[in-house]
Amino acid sequence: MSNSRSQTPKRNIRLIVEYKGTHYRGWQRQKDLPSVQQEIEIAIKKITGVHQPLTVAGRTDAGVHALEQVAAFFTHHPLPIQRFARAINHFLPKDICIHRADEVNLNFNVREHSLSKQYVYSIYQARERSAIEAERSHWIRDPLDLQSMQQASKCLIGENDFNAFRSVHCDAAHAIRMIYSINISQEQRKPCGRMIHLTFHGNAFCRYMCRILAGTLLEVGQQKRSIESVASALKSKDRQLAGMTAPACGLTLVHVEYPDIHLLLPDIKTRPASIPLQPSQL
Repeated sequence: MSNSRSQTPKRNIRLIVEYKGTHYRGWQRQKDLPSVQQEIEIAIKKITGVHQPLTVAGRTDAGVHALEQVAAFFTHHPLPIQRFARAINHFLPKDICIHRADEVNLNFNVREHSLSKQYVYSIYQARERSAIEAERSHWIRDPLDLQSMQQASKCLIGENDFNAFRSVHCDAAHAIRMIYSINISQEQRKPCGRMIHLTFHGNAFCRYMCRILAGTLLEVGQQKRSIESVASALKSKDRQLAGMTAPACGLTLVHVEYPDIHLLLPDIKTRPASIPLQPSQL
């Protein structure tokens, strides 16, 4: 490391990341398998010359997308903050993009300080498949009973043990989570068909939880299960009583919520003098 870089104070760089997860085995770096984390870390190393491990707000599974994933890394590199996003994007494949980079407080942790996350599960309903939406939504032919789906979702709101709605391979210590809202909306999609969006807003989610919730509500909409069966599955805590795990292609992480903006402010004492704090970057 050059003398100028060694004299640069430690910096915490937060990234806002968008990616299409189709060709990746999820966010997390895996041996001999493509991952979003690996691609970004390789790009950062080409800039800083050092492997910078990323932390992330929430790991997404294979095939799942993100509109607003949040990641961060520490570095001593003096590159001005306004140049980081473009520099990293230069080395990334086209299905991953850094929308912005911010310098934040050294104590800020993208996972521990997140308050909630929003995921959207998208369903394309039409007689024939879509060429464009195929990798971004789950295709079904027949119309859904959206009113019954929304009614069935009501029992899921609040703090509950969602053990019936998580993967049997989930390594979380428990499945108690808070769901703030589940909204189901639809819009016409030309030339024929419509897009249906299931938006899940919660403090955290277990492995496959959004996909199992979506699959269960989808079965209600297809009249393959009753409205009451959703509450029964929740109460039972038995994975076998919940619905299918909906395909990964339909799920997108759309937003991560954080608390007071002051947590995002960098420590002035640790910032390189040559990199002024710009309010527009917060």
